[in-house]
Amino acid sequence: MKALLPIFLITLKISFVFAQFPFEKGQIQFKDGSVLTCQIQLALGYDSLVIYKLVNSSEVIKAKVNKIRSLSTPYNNFDNINIDGSEFLLRRLVIGKANLYSHSIEIRPEQVVHESKEKEKAESKKNKDKKNKHIELKGSSWRGVQIIYVIIVNESLYAITEENFMDLSKILNDHETIAKDINEGAYSFKDMIQIIETYNK
Repeated sequence: MKALLPIFLITLKISFVFAQFPFEKGQIQFKDGSVLTCQIQLALGYDSLVIYKLVNSSEVIKAKVNKIRSLSTPYNNFDNINIDGSEFLLRRLVIGKANLYSHSIEIRPEQVVHESKEKEKAESKKNKDKKNKHIELKGSSWRGVQIIYVIIVNESLYAITEENFMDLSKILNDHETIAKDINEGAYSFKDMIQIIETYNK
């Protein structure tokens, strides 16, 4: 399953963030043990920097993710997770025998230029060397936000996307009922939280 991790890392590094998210009151726990209450800029995920402001200050400060142990906002809690030597703050979803985290990535619609090679008409000499072109979204590449789940179970880490969701039955094969239900289609990618909560019971 470790072969899945490079894909996860590449996906994080090519993610696009369009919006300027607001600042909200939160807490940052640094690795040196200090805890800071401040205004944190909300984000879909934190893969390199956390931007914050001290209380009653307009100065923007940047902290590297590798200096942070955890982060809390009014809406989510994030933990520092080391993935093949790279550190990310991932959103904490379920804690137990199996821990579930997620990372949300805003995806830019991929614009693909298609060239249609129609036969050129002799009477349109001025267009002789031109090709008809149009731009469209490629397949289902536009999803708005892509979610990647990270599961830590039995001291191993796995990245799960919609594409490799069925691998989850192998990861959780010590729970026969869940593994069977996944293989038989009773669960889908959107049921990840329910799956892990059931597994932890």
